[in-house]
Amino acid sequence: MEETSGSIFNIFQFPLFCIIIILLLGGCFAAAAIWKKNILSIFCSKYLMIGYCGLLIILAFGSYLLPEKRLLKPISAVQEQAYGQAEKELFSLSIEELSQSIDEGRINEKSNIIRNTKMTFPSESDQLEIILQNSNQAIWIEKKEADDGIIEANYISYFKFKDYDMTRIALPPTFSKNENQMTIEVPPQTIQFIAFDQDFAVSQFTPGSASYQARNFSSFTSFQKIYLRIPENIQVKANTEINYVKKS
Repeated sequence: MEETSGSIFNIFQFPLFCIIIILLLGGCFAAAAIWKKNILSIFCSKYLMIGYCGLLIILAFGSYLLPEKRLLKPISAVQEQAYGQAEKELFSLSIEELSQSIDEGRINEKSNIIRNTKMTFPSESDQLEIILQNSNQAIWIEKKEADDGIIEANYISYFKFKDYDMTRIALPPTFSKNENQMTIEVPPQTIQFIAFDQDFAVSQFTPGSASYQARNFSSFTSFQKIYLRIPENIQVKANTEINYVKKS
C-alpha cells in the first residue's frame, strides 16, 4: 500500500476551497486599491489576518456538519489504550507466538483492531507453486503434522496513521488457487489525506508550536504478514522469499 501524508477527511471540495482563497485575496487587493495602500502594508496585513482567521472559523464549524459516512473519526482516548496494547502485542510476538495467537483465538478477539483475512483451499497435489503479485514481502509457511488436505491462508494486518484506524481502509491481498498454483495478489492502493486540522488551526498561533505539523503528520504504523498452513507432504516453490515456521 502506498500512502501520502496529510489528514483524513475532506472538509470542502478542493475547487470550492480554491474559490474561497481567491475571493479572500481578491478582497484584500481591492481594499488596498481603495485605500491606496500596498498589499504588504500593515493595514492590509491586518485585514488579511482577519480574513484568514475567519476562514479557519468557517472550516472549523463546517467540519461538524459533514455527513458521518464521509468522516473518519480519530481514535478516542478510551480506545487508545486498547489500540496501544494490541500494537505492543503484535510487534513483540515471534512468528511462532503469532501462530499460537491465531490458534487460541486471541487475534480474533481483537478483530475490531487487527484484521485477519482467512481462506481455505483443498490441496490436490504434493506440489504447490506460489505466485506473489505487486509485492516482494516474505511468505511464512507452517507445515501441519497431519495431512488433512487443506491449505489455510491467513493475512494479518494492522495500519494506523496518526490517531486514525486505517486497517479497514487498506485492501487485503486476494488469494486464489488453480490446481497446484496459488496466486496472491496485493492490490495497488494509494490513500490520499485531505483535511482541515482543528488542533493546528489553534496551535499555529501559540509560540513555539512551529514543529506541530511535522510532529503530528508523520506517524504511520503498519504490520502485515502472509501466513500459510499446508500439509506436511507438500513441496513449495515461490517467486518470493519463503520462511518456514517450526512450532514446538
